[in-house]
Amino acid sequence: MKKILCACGMAVVLAGCGSGGTTMSSATPSTPASTASLSGAVADGYLVNATVFLDKNRNYQLDAGEPSTESGANGAYTLQVAPEDIGKYPIVAVATQGVTIDTDTGTPVTGSYVLSIHPQAVSGAVSNFISPMSSQIRELMEGGATMQQAMEQLCTRLGLPGDTNMMQDYIASGNTVMHSAARTMATQMGSQMQQVMAGSGASTTVDVMRYRAMMGSMMRQ
Repeated sequence: MKKILCACGMAVVLAGCGSGGTTMSSATPSTPASTASLSGAVADGYLVNATVFLDKNRNYQLDAGEPSTESGANGAYTLQVAPEDIGKYPIVAVATQGVTIDTDTGTPVTGSYVLSIHPQAVSGAVSNFISPMSSQIRELMEGGATMQQAMEQLCTRLGLPGDTNMMQDYIASGNTVMHSAARTMATQMGSQMQQVMAGSGASTTVDVMRYRAMMGSMMRQ
């Protein structure tokens, strides 16, 4: 009789292990999805504390599920994205009034504005420099121009040599003419963004049609 009770007791203990601890210990850890890094800088002068994100639905504003980060020293940023998304979506940077610091002045920007870079210019192998230049080039490409055509049009508009690399980090390369032009463009964008933006940072909303109309108007001035 004691042997029977003992056997029953062991069965209860084993059943308890199977229904609790065994399930926990045998669970297969989830494998994190593979990611790739997209790095670069954002500027008119280098911009610190700008919101940078992969704009998967191309609405110029940060939405749930879109990889994002904040720019740091010298406007540097790194996004962790799915490898298959590189070159598929644009990168957008939002400079927020009172938050984002322009290192040219060492003070926060006085007007919010949106910068971006076209998907065709996004690469995992080189720096993805986001500036007023890259933003205007993107808008020209959205209108049907090739990247080369867009760069040539912007060179002409700004009175720059036709072979100027409009996607370069003009601060690092010491191109003061591009730097000055970028500052003027950013000032114009910041002065008009109340017409196309609402909110700030992660809650910013953008009227895409008005934004593109603004960028087109700047090219025609």
